[in-house]
Amino acid sequence: MLASRCYFETIMQKTIFGIFLIIMLWGCGQNTPQQASIDSANKPATTQSDSAAAKQPDVVESSEATLTDKITMPEILLFGTAVSCTYSQIPERLKTLIPQLMQQISDKKAIMTGSYLIALQEEPTNDKAMKVFVGIPVQKPLKSGTFSTLTIPGSSYLRHQCKAEPGNALAVHQKILTTPFRKLRRKIGYPIIEKFAETRNEEMTSVISKATFYYPLP
Repeated sequence: MLASRCYFETIMQKTIFGIFLIIMLWGCGQNTPQQASIDSANKPATTQSDSAAAKQPDVVESSEATLTDKITMPEILLFGTAVSCTYSQIPERLKTLIPQLMQQISDKKAIMTGSYLIALQEEPTNDKAMKVFVGIPVQKPLKSGTFSTLTIPGSSYLRHQCKAEPGNALAVHQKILTTPFRKLRRKIGYPIIEKFAETRNEEMTSVISKATFYYPLP
């Protein structure tokens, strides 16, 4: 009787172990939500980036370093001042004007809506002085001393993104205004808007990392 009971318990233990082993093996073959998420994240994300240009009907030209497309922008209220200088002299103007503008905006308790912009009111050149408006976008029109607000109407733009620094992108503008955009030259108006994105390097020095140029279209 005792032997029979021991035999029965042995059979039950083997059966339970077998069921447990089957469950464990089945579980290992399934992806948990966390694992599925990791697997998805580790997949090469080339399909979306490679086809990004194809999905944007307004892209004019793109490469690894640049992107040219057509966009629509709302009205811009640019608080600043007009200056007359050659294209390469713009950085020197920025050194004195930007701190002054920031101080005026702070004194007026105004609200900025973006980083400083350079509005080229004629074709950029180093051959002669040109009309330039340097300013900072604000929420409401301001006026203070020699500073005023330039209203740039909402419009369609040819937007060009690249790596460039203020006063050092003359070749970029010449390319946009000529080949391969010769057909667009008659359509491009003014002001041409320059916007620069700044980052910090290892020495915590401000470095221009990206430039975006906006060319008005009708």
